[in-house]
Amino acid sequence: MMNADGSEKVNLTDTPDLDEMYPHVSPDATKISFVVDEGTGREKTRSVYYMSIDGDDRVKVARNAREPCWGPDGKKIAYLKGEYERYSMREYATSELLIYDVETGEHKLHPNNELEHIYAICWSPDAKWLLCAVQGNTTYSDTILAFEADGMKVFDIAKWGVKGCRPDVSLDGRMLAW
Repeated sequence: MMNADGSEKVNLTDTPDLDEMYPHVSPDATKISFVVDEGTGREKTRSVYYMSIDGDDRVKVARNAREPCWGPDGKKIAYLKGEYERYSMREYATSELLIYDVETGEHKLHPNNELEHIYAICWSPDAKWLLCAVQGNTTYSDTILAFEADGMKVFDIAKWGVKGCRPDVSLDGRMLAW
């Protein structure tokens, strides 16, 4: 972590034996979610973690998981379960979407079990929608989806002329970048 001008650079993890990647700061700037590749060879696995912004209080959310993102209130982390037990570098090797409650430690499976091969998930500021990229799904492929955070509705936004990947929504919910 460092200041925007590059000063006061601090290594929060200092773990040379692990590959820690894809950090996301919580909305209240008190925590960071990230993934960790642990082990080697056939024993390698990717897991989702979070920790306090100073690098302390590290918590493992889920093993064989990827692509974490914070809910707008900073109390939940959405993440994707890995499709295979064997490690895969494919970002879309996902089979389930789960929501982790930071306060209770509970994991809740998203009601739509057809959300597979999705990646780069993000939450809308009103917490009603999630967006993601999808590749190699039998129904949708190479597009961006918007789907209800607690329901079954799914929209392929390519129908609106938007094609690409890695969506993100502005803090006011009015703009989409991809």
